[in-house]
Formats: sequence, C-alpha cells, structure tokens
Amino acid sequence: MTDSIFFDSLKSKEIEKSKKFIQTKLNTEKDLINVISELILFSSLIFRTNNKKTHPLILINSVKNIIGDDRNNPSRILLDFSIEYLNLFNIRTDDEKLIDKTLKEGPRESEFISDLYDVCQEGDFKKIKKISARIFIISEKSRAVLDALVDVLLQNVEDSILFVYHLLRSFQFQKSNNPWVFICSLIQEMKFFPIPNPHRSSIVTPEDIRQSMMLAGEINLFSSVERLWNGDYVRRESYRRELSYWCFKISERKKINNEKNSARFSFKDKKNNFFIKLGESIVLDKSKSLKAKTDGLVILESLRAIKKTSKPDELELLENCFATIIENENWKI
Repeated sequence: MTDSIFFDSLKSKEIEKSKKFIQTKLNTEKDLINVISELILFSSLIFRTNNKKTHPLILINSVKNIIGDDRNNPSRILLDFSIEYLNLFNIRTDDEKLIDKTLKEGPRESEFISDLYDVCQEGDFKKIKKISARIFIISEKSRAVLDALVDVLLQNVEDSILFVYHLLRSFQFQKSNNPWVFICSLIQEMKFFPIPNPHRSSIVTPEDIRQSMMLAGEINLFSSVERLWNGDYVRRESYRRELSYWCFKISERKKINNEKNSARFSFKDKKNNFFIKLGESIVLDKSKSLKAKTDGLVILESLRAIKKTSKPDELELLENCFATIIENENWKI
C-alpha cells in the first residue's frame, strides 16, 4: 500500500498521532497534496457491509474541494474531522490476494469487457471480481475495468452518482499507479443497490434541468451529474448515455416546488474562505449528529460547485436554495 507514517497512523487508528502529523508536517501545498492523497487512498480501501454511513471517499473529496479555497492555510478543523471519521472504519486487506491467485492460475481463455457487463447484470459478485481481476491483468493494470464498472453503476444514477463522481475525482487526484483498490471499492458498492438494464440515451442534458433541480433543492444529485457530464473522461459519451436518460426522467416530473423561501441569503461580500468557515461551523456544532455533519459537508461542497458554474441570472435562484438549506439544516452563518 504505502510506507507513509501518516497512512500507518490512520491504519493503526492512532487518531492523535495522525492529527499531530497534520499540525507539524503540513507546511507547504505539496504537503497538503500528499496528506489528501493518503486520506483518499485510505478511503478507497474502506471495508463496508452496508451503506448506512456516507462513504469516506465522498467526504474526503468534498473536504478536499472545500479547503482548496485556501490552500496556503488548510483548515485543521476539517482535516481533523476527516481523520476522526476514517477512524470509524476498517480497511480491506485482501484486494491483492485475488490478483496474486489469478496470476498463479496462468494463461487462460481471455475475458472481455462484454463478459464483465454480463456478470454485472446477473449480480454474481464472485464472478464480477474474478473477471475484473483477469481483465485488469490482461490490460496491464489499466483503468479499463474501473471505467467499465462506472458504466454499470450509472445504470442507476439516483443511487450511485454521488459515490461514482467522488470516486472518479479521487482516483484522478490520487494518481494511483494501481487502480485495483478503486475497482474493488466500486464492486463493493455495487452490492448495495439494484442495477437495472442499460438505458437509451436522450437529448436532455443537465443544463436543461438545472433550474428545476435547484428549485427542488436536489443539490447533491444534480451537482454530481453536472460535473460528471462535463468531465474529461475516456468513456464520457458512454457515461452521458445513462446521465441523459436520467435527465429525461427528471424532466418528465409533473410538478416541482418553485416557492421561494422567505429567508434571504446573498453571496455578495462573502469572502473566498466562506465555504471553509461554514464547513468548520458545521463540524464544530455540538448539537449535530455525525450524520448531520457529514451530510452537511457534502451538501456544502455541492453548493460550492454549483455556485462556481452559475450564471449571473442563476445566482438569485441559488441564493434562495441556499437560504432554504440553511434553515432546514440549521447552519450557523
């Protein structure tokens, strides 16, 4: 995995040692990149038997984006919270065993990506992992299997998009030479929701439903869809097939609540570290549960992303959406 002192502290659940590392060794932007990279790697190895808690990859990538607004002064509060959250999980330790076993089996009839698609539809996870391992080895440990599994998960955009988007961004940031841990993470997550058959593409795009999704307050969903749609991926057109179908289904909704909240909020005069300070206030709020804090940070990061791409005529709409969330989540501005 890694011989990093910080990673080893995370693995051995030495919270205070991990926090001390952040306090004493985080002096440059390069140090910050290395720390985030280790947090991401640890998150990709998380062992899960259910999806009741927010996947750490979603939280860590959200924190990464939020603290990116002030890289020269990274928030210790948000980084410490990330460490505390990771402490709640154990990591997988057997990912490489299947690769080793497959290598020992030697040459055999080749499997293809189409075979992987077939077993994914069947829901046989032992076969999924075996075929994934074989294709991974044959493809010289490329990311081909990872991209194919993303294709499959996106057949259920509603349940998968948040995890898929944050995993892809985490993978690209982490710059791993071995995508296998991220592949295993995708396979693990696939167990937690149904995978329907592939859908046909539509002409509806995220831009077409942007305002209606903001009015509906479905910020996490839409932000992930929009960013994945606009991302530079090898299989982007394949991803867009499923995303466009989801956008079409959303556009068919008969009625969307468009009532504006009486509470007002404005981004005017907000400083560059606004999202960082708000994130810190969410984490430090002792009245909030752990789930409320993690959910809050993820929503906050999605709002930040939408704001960055909002046109001037959309800001009022986003401000009203923000006002509603502030009231519902009891955020302290």
